[in-house]
Amino acid sequence: KATVSVLYWLTMIEDVLQALLLCITGATIYLAVPQLRDGDAVYIAKATAGFCLFRLLNPILVARPLFDMFKTEYDTEEIRTTVRNKFGNHVNKVMMHVGLQLWGLRVLYNETWFAGWFDIYDSIWTGWSADRPMVDGDFRDYYLVEAGFFLGSMIMQFIETRSHDHVAMLAHHYAAATLIITSYIFSCHRIGLLVLVGRELTDIIIHSARALGLLQFKNLAEMLLVILTLLWILTRCLHHPTVLCVCAYYSPTYEAIFPMWIVFNFLLFALVPLDYYYLYLALAAIVRRIKNPNIKNIDPDTPGLKKSV
Repeated sequence: KATVSVLYWLTMIEDVLQALLLCITGATIYLAVPQLRDGDAVYIAKATAGFCLFRLLNPILVARPLFDMFKTEYDTEEIRTTVRNKFGNHVNKVMMHVGLQLWGLRVLYNETWFAGWFDIYDSIWTGWSADRPMVDGDFRDYYLVEAGFFLGSMIMQFIETRSHDHVAMLAHHYAAATLIITSYIFSCHRIGLLVLVGRELTDIIIHSARALGLLQFKNLAEMLLVILTLLWILTRCLHHPTVLCVCAYYSPTYEAIFPMWIVFNFLLFALVPLDYYYLYLALAAIVRRIKNPNIKNIDPDTPGLKKSV
């Protein structure tokens, strides 16, 4: 009963935060987008279209033929078709997140201000000024492509097989795209870069584990779940609130970009309870597995599916 009560209140908090995210990000993007430089909006639109096209073609050309190679058995042909489509979605996301992670790491480690993941309190704002122009070069290309990725993810939410957290993911993608675009406009892209690069690895592991679970590689998927939990604690539950949120709050941008300073901090701090909520779910799944090693993980999006994550 206590577990159910905690989960109920965490879910309520998540719903409230999602509603606030949608309201604030909607108003913010309406005010911010007209301030993009010439060519930026077109670049984002091209990236969005490219990601959508990739996610439509890749399952047909790569992911689904790969799934068929494993000859995995399922209870019915209907379940197998659904699982095949979901497997394609996860493989899509793994490939895109891997590409973005490698690109983001290259951009990050080429930045002279980057002194390490935990030693950035002073260096992250070095050289910042209200009159500083928007970022250019490879940094700019990567940043706008990330915006296109999240906008494309929003569109594909209505095309691909829907998951049980459809609304939550839609709100997440909307907020992420807004935060990227506005931080780009107001030159707060350094923190944005650290947020993006720091979270990509856990996204790669999440979708890899789900893809392996759909192929019924139970032990490997569960091993990735444990690794994911450890990385989640390090990157999202420790590094994000103690480093990135602190840097954003005690920043020299307060007067220069007010009231956008409030929006940035709200969006960054709003991620903290959401991250702890998903950590709670991951830990609960691990505890259930330890208590009952023979339990079957039922995919909430695929009724009747056995041994999947």
